[in-house]
Amino acid sequence: MREIIDGRVVDGGGLEHRRGAPTDPEVRSFTGDAVAVVDEVQFFAPTGQAWFSVSQEGTLVYRPFTGRSQLQWLSRDGRSLGTLLGEDHYERVALGPDGQRLAVAILDPRRSTSDLWIVDLERNVPTRLTSSVRSEMDPKWSADGTRLVFAADWQGPPNLHVSDLSGSEPRVLVPMDRTQQYLGSWTPDGSRVVFSKVTDKSARDLWVVDTTSGESRAILATAFDERLPAVAANGSWLAYLSNAAGRSEVYVRGFPDSTWETRISNDGARAFAWSADGRELFYVDPSGAFMAVSLSPGPTGSARAAAPTRLFQIDPRLFRSFDVAADGQRLLVNIANPDAVFRTDEVVVDWTRLLRR
Repeated sequence: MREIIDGRVVDGGGLEHRRGAPTDPEVRSFTGDAVAVVDEVQFFAPTGQAWFSVSQEGTLVYRPFTGRSQLQWLSRDGRSLGTLLGEDHYERVALGPDGQRLAVAILDPRRSTSDLWIVDLERNVPTRLTSSVRSEMDPKWSADGTRLVFAADWQGPPNLHVSDLSGSEPRVLVPMDRTQQYLGSWTPDGSRVVFSKVTDKSARDLWVVDTTSGESRAILATAFDERLPAVAANGSWLAYLSNAAGRSEVYVRGFPDSTWETRISNDGARAFAWSADGRELFYVDPSGAFMAVSLSPGPTGSARAAAPTRLFQIDPRLFRSFDVAADGQRLLVNIANPDAVFRTDEVVVDWTRLLRR
């Protein structure tokens, strides 16, 4: 059963977080049948933290789950080109290199865990890829479209796994070592994956792993936070977010070991994506503006960046994630439902009478 103690949900196997029951304070166990009090309380499964509180006289205050969003196709000037699927709790999106599939993590608010789905874009039909009791997140396609790499917290902190999409069990790419491993991207030839890693002694650093041998090493480890690494189509440029300038910005540097570095954004950045040909980089700034930057080869293989061009803007409170279609003319943007985002905390009074029925 799940036991609610001091604003946390303690997992004991089966009773969902939204339920409560009379308890015996001496033995800290339930003494009656569970009764549904409220639904979709916001909580975080890995730690059991839940957003609710109960006063001494019995008033219950809780924060409803607010993750519902819609996948929308937008043109480069922000015009709507249609929607994909219906509203759901979508997280990171990744368009397949063939332009016919989408990989997306979808959160189940009843469990606060996410599963991976593959969407047939021509038929607008989703197929579940994973269904564990823990979370799978941050899917990324290999350049040939035959494999997905993703992070999963099956044994503890998230670590990287690879699925060949054949229905066989995914294999571990980077063993779980009590650090936190978060996905970046494949190299174009599929031989390596770049990712970010958090340890007890550092913020997120950038690592690369050989997909055949499993050997991994750090390629950028500083006192700052580096995350979401992504290799361009030429295999020689690596983009990532870093707070080295005091806030999150997009940078490009040589891959894997060059020392040159070019800052791409100038007013902050929340997320970015390469174009399929690696000649353009799109990013979203803190105001919700979508920007595009053209890149060309510079001296000794470096990248020369043009001034950012503003494409369009959305409410920054609604932005969740995005990716760019292969033609570079459409963006798939995960946009939160305003009604869900702007919900206020809920107050429930006299709920204990439900336990007396």
